[in-house]
Amino acid sequence: MDNNLKPNYVKKIKRIQKGSIKDNSPYPEISASYHWLNIDFPYLHTHSEWEIFVVTGGKLIHTINNYKELCNTGYACLIRPTDCHCLEYAGKEEPQLINFMFSNEIAEELFKIYKDFGVDFSTDKPLHFTLSSSFMETMIQQSIVMQSAEKQIFERYSILTVNQLIAAFFSQNLIKNPDYPDWLNAFLRQLHNPKSFRLPLVDVAKYSPYSYPHLTKVFKQLTGVTLKEYMEKTKITYVKRLLRSTKKSILEISLDVGYDSVSSLNHNFKAITSMTPTQYRKKWEGNKTIKTDT
Repeated sequence: MDNNLKPNYVKKIKRIQKGSIKDNSPYPEISASYHWLNIDFPYLHTHSEWEIFVVTGGKLIHTINNYKELCNTGYACLIRPTDCHCLEYAGKEEPQLINFMFSNEIAEELFKIYKDFGVDFSTDKPLHFTLSSSFMETMIQQSIVMQSAEKQIFERYSILTVNQLIAAFFSQNLIKNPDYPDWLNAFLRQLHNPKSFRLPLVDVAKYSPYSYPHLTKVFKQLTGVTLKEYMEKTKITYVKRLLRSTKKSILEISLDVGYDSVSSLNHNFKAITSMTPTQYRKKWEGNKTIKTDT
């Protein structure tokens, strides 16, 4: 891509002097926007909004929540406000990206469309997907034109493209195991809904076509773990996200996910992570992450 067609960025960030980065989009105050990136940002950071970045040229190393990936052209990733990530060069060539930012309000509205798709947002794993060359080419050319459009048209285009990207993401990231019967895939999607965390397992079983005693037997046969073990691990993964992304007390978090006491949460959390919730939070706070508003 001709760099002369990318007026919203031209510099490579080598060192961060402050703890924030200003939005380089032409309309930073609106609820959905995009801008071009051509930077090496090897500093762990979070965002106050949602982000989707697409590698449009070259390759880079993306580290997110302790997972590291080599990203080639066509790689795209949905970044949640709670994700901690950084970008680094994978070679001498500077990678090229286009970065879409959108508010929590827009995310909530768009995700309603896919509420039954069962994507696991409680996981710490990267929410990545890939784009076809034809999709990318169309998106790039339209984005070049639209970045000089008036504010209202620019925002509408941004939201439309985010919607298209989210549709591509969901189509590639469904919680569905082809070896499982349909009822089990649907049941697993329900288990990852935070609203299910506060329910007794007997009540959770009502989302399946079986009685609780029979469900526990069939679930272990099909998944290799007990229903209690699966639910516990899912809850603890969600707790980890709350510890990183909120200032809620341990008591508040324990109540959010259905524990009757802090000691119960501490016991189960330590059994899975080998540390207490407080220790886990302090570890993440000690990472010296950079908080950005872009």
